[in-house]
This record gives sequence, structure tokens and C-alpha cells, in this order.
Amino acid sequence: EGSVGEFGRMRYSPNIVRCEPQEACVAHNNCEKQYEGEVCGTCIFGYWQDTTDNICHPCGREQVVGTLILMAMLICMGVGGLFGAGFFMRFKADLQFRRTLVRAMKSNLEPLQQSGSFCGLCHLLH
Repeated sequence: EGSVGEFGRMRYSPNIVRCEPQEACVAHNNCEKQYEGEVCGTCIFGYWQDTTDNICHPCGREQVVGTLILMAMLICMGVGGLFGAGFFMRFKADLQFRRTLVRAMKSNLEPLQQSGSFCGLCHLLH
């Protein structure tokens, strides 16, 4: 923020903001190791913020491992989606590939059809 001074120039007026919580900030406008952001108001990965006092507490091992597992699952789903989309496009575009795949599915599902299982799926393939 500033105000207009002589000759239309902006005069500097500092905007002083207090850290919340105060123990999040250290000297020279730096944050403690578990804090980041403006006024050190957010927690880094591996910490959670208590809403009553805004203090960052370390996550338990289970939360960190769970977050990493979730990220790995999302990456696998993305790669699987790309693979599935490529497979679908090839199935739609390549007639020989489609015939080979349908023939393989029919030969593998034939024993199930004879036993009465998956009848609905077998009717879709005919």
C-alpha cells in the first residue's frame, strides 16, 4: 500500500502483518521448518494444521504412507486410462485386431457359456 506523494509518485508505506501463529516465524522473514507461505500460515507436506491454534503438527506415519499410496494409485489410474484409451482406439480402427480379440474372447468364454455362466456376456459377443 502507498499513498501519492510529491510529483505523483507513490510513497512507500510498509504493510506489517503478524505471523499466525507467532512461533511460525523466525528472524529475517523466514518460517520455521514446518511452515510456509504468506505469514507462514500453511503447513508443509507431512504436517497438519490445528484449526484452533493454527499450529502445524507432524502427521503420523500412517497418514504419510496413505497419502503416498493414494498418489501412486492416481498415477496408475492415469496410466491405465491412457492405455485403455489407446486399446479402445486400436480396437475401433483395426479390423484384424478386433477379429483376433473377439475370437480369443469367444474361445476362452466358450467353457463358461456351456456351464451357463456369463450368458449375458456371451450373447453380446455373438
